[in-house]
Amino acid sequence: MTEIQDLEGYIILEGRTHGSYEYPDLNIAIHRLGTSPEVEQAARSLSLVVQNTAQEQFDNTPYIGNINWQKALKLNLALGGRTLNPRQGIDLLLDLQNGIDGRKIIYYGNGKPIAPAVLRNIYNEIVEVRNPWRGEWLDADFKVINGVIHINYDHQLQNGILVPQRKEPLEQYLDARGVNVSLKEFNRQGLATKRNDKGEIHYWKPLPDNNSVAWFVADSDGAGLDCGRFPSIRGSSLGVRRAATREKISEELQKSNLESLCTNLQNPKAGQEKKPEESDFSAIYNETLISLRNLEDKVRGSKKAYAQQEKELSEMRKEYESKKKENSERLAGVTLTLDTSSQKNIKRLLIADILLQAYNSSFFDGLFYNISSVVNEVINKF
Repeated sequence: MTEIQDLEGYIILEGRTHGSYEYPDLNIAIHRLGTSPEVEQAARSLSLVVQNTAQEQFDNTPYIGNINWQKALKLNLALGGRTLNPRQGIDLLLDLQNGIDGRKIIYYGNGKPIAPAVLRNIYNEIVEVRNPWRGEWLDADFKVINGVIHINYDHQLQNGILVPQRKEPLEQYLDARGVNVSLKEFNRQGLATKRNDKGEIHYWKPLPDNNSVAWFVADSDGAGLDCGRFPSIRGSSLGVRRAATREKISEELQKSNLESLCTNLQNPKAGQEKKPEESDFSAIYNETLISLRNLEDKVRGSKKAYAQQEKELSEMRKEYESKKKENSERLAGVTLTLDTSSQKNIKRLLIADILLQAYNSSFFDGLFYNISSVVNEVINKF
């Protein structure tokens, strides 16, 4: 069972490597998980009853509350998704922060860039210090083994039981609760490593009680990552956010589209009532018409511009011929007063030019005349 949503309802979290831990590209839901037919069916398969009990502030999107840690993780897994672990949750906040400040472009699941204002709304919904109280579960619980706290995360569902895929002793972390920390100072397991009074969020370490889990929590007193909560806690504004690998989401969407197509083919009336395909083709047709009209306008404009250029060139040619004729007439009317030697030199040049033109036009084809002697011989006869 999977829940299918439009990819614009997801934000891409690029895969990262943190020391020995790495994860692939993820699509993370912009909103906390809310009810839908798919969610309700998945909940029934787990013998759960879910309902929307709260809504997000920036766009009033309702989401499921009153769900404890185990049920939240199981529901996401039954939907074919996963729940963010603390390291992924911190990376998400970092990406949102960088996108808000313009240091990085963050994308919807369909590849379109997300406006900084939208990123700000998502960030504020998770960790802005304000009322109402709200929170969301993360995929991590903590157990004490031989006196050492271990973290369990990246759970899978096996025979209805949550089974962690990674079990590790905690690496060096900040042994403090309710202090400010920087998002840039977390280890590969998603725990803070140092206190920073100018840090963006609060932090609470895990407790050695064999009964601690992680969540993001926020209210008017503070906001941040708490790794020392009881998994049985419930609240109307305590929900969970769905995540999934990008490949998984793509496969689910393709399957959903195929199932929708088969349903319409088997039930034509239902297809006529919704007419999703007709609507899609209509939109494509209208966009194509607009594109063709724009292209026709460009071609028409180009033809008009070309005709105008041709007209201008024609007028320039006419003006040139007119000027040439005018200059020729002026030259013809000029009376030159030259001595005999000068007149002879001018004649010699004119005749030489005529002979050269004749030679170049093959008038003397096959003959080899000394042009200079011919010119002098002709000139002498004048």
